[in-house]
Amino acid sequence: MKHAAWIFLFFAAPLFAQDQQFIGEEEKNELLGKARAMRDEASAIRDKANREYAASEKACWQKFLVTSCLDEARRAQRQDVERARKIEHEARDIERDVKKRDVATREAKRIEEAPRRQAEAAERAEKNRQAQEEALRRLERKRAEHAERENP
Repeated sequence: MKHAAWIFLFFAAPLFAQDQQFIGEEEKNELLGKARAMRDEASAIRDKANREYAASEKACWQKFLVTSCLDEARRAQRQDVERARKIEHEARDIERDVKKRDVATREAKRIEEAPRRQAEAAERAEKNRQAQEEALRRLERKRAEHAERENP
């Protein structure tokens, strides 16, 4: 059983690594633009299908075989709407992938910058400690001066 877990990890690791690909701003904008265009296309297909169905429905009532005509109009509308759904699904997949890759990129940058941020934080802490010590020394001097004036 232990070997099965190792085998799984061995073969699954490359799959997980593929999800963590980094993305640049240019590629991110390009892919999001493509997804936006796909959503617009799907919306246009859906709107056209609804307009055509409304027109077909109106025309069907003028025909002798109303039911079969309406069924045919609904079938055509369903096919177009299904095509629009597939396009929207692809657009969502692209957006999801971009989001995952963007998070991975930001996390990698955060990890890369961590030592620098830690060094800066340590430097600020040291400056604050020195400033506090200096403030304490000034306070002690003022107290000593004040004590000298009161006890000449």
